[in-house]
Amino acid sequence: MSAAAQQVAHDQSEFAEETAVYEAEKARVAAMSAEERMKWEADAAACKAGDTTRCAKPVAPQPR
Repeated sequence: MSAAAQQVAHDQSEFAEETAVYEAEKARVAAMSAEERMKWEADAAACKAGDTTRCAKPVAPQPR
């Protein structure tokens, strides 16, 4: 195999590895986001049902 072909194979392998790492991190973040959203939706539903301990805390307006 020529040096150029070896370099191409190496680059493709490296790209595939970096892509796999990126996709794994993307999936991890999506799962974490989905989990946080489900908790937020449960808290919002509980708040609307009267459980004020699960309501969001009011935010003070920013002075202009």
